[in-house]
Amino acid sequence: MTGFPPNRRSGRLFLVATQGAGGFTLFELLVAIAVFALLTTAMYGGLNSLLGNAESLSRSAVAYDSARSCLDRMARDLRSVYVAVPPAYETPGFDTDPDPYRFVANGIGQDVRMRFVAFSHVPLDRGLTAEAGRIVYYLYTPEGRDTRVLMRNDRVLQYDADTEEGQDPIVCENIASLDLLFYDGNGREYDRWDSDSSEFDYATPRAVGIQLVLDADGRRYPFETIVDLPVYREPVE
Repeated sequence: MTGFPPNRRSGRLFLVATQGAGGFTLFELLVAIAVFALLTTAMYGGLNSLLGNAESLSRSAVAYDSARSCLDRMARDLRSVYVAVPPAYETPGFDTDPDPYRFVANGIGQDVRMRFVAFSHVPLDRGLTAEAGRIVYYLYTPEGRDTRVLMRNDRVLQYDADTEEGQDPIVCENIASLDLLFYDGNGREYDRWDSDSSEFDYATPRAVGIQLVLDADGRRYPFETIVDLPVYREPVE
């Protein structure tokens, strides 16, 4: 007679089938459980890796979209820059006002700032209308934040009052670093510019390089572009 032993009150947790019973042996059950555990672990690891990759791709997409919007906005402003040329422009004298259309910038360090006049002025006050406005880009560190934001101040020329820093529209957030480089007619590179200074021969830059690094949950995403300015002032003797 084959099958299970007749002692059903032995209290065993596992009953070992005798040969020919048509069931599974204890060894076979243990092997099946081990294989199932391995498959489950592999599936969980694959799913976890897939979710991690999806999250990383999502962060990358957000960073790329933010950088694209930022660089597009800055390029649009720079490509609509306005500069005064002789005879409308005269070099500053001892007792003269600075050029209202001057191009002034500091492109390296914590105090990155760029100021110029452009036709891409966005009127925020319906009572003030003007084709050109004074654009100021600057970095600002919000309280309690490790990263910085790039802000854009836009004022009509007739209204030269500056607002308090940190109150202007945000162009880009989560900035780890931002460097601006300026190029003259000979291709020489500078990390600052002042079109009202004899150091730069009272000229305006021919191109502006933008090097932007964004921080997304500790991961850095670098971006870079160069914007050629459509108008510029040659060195003034």
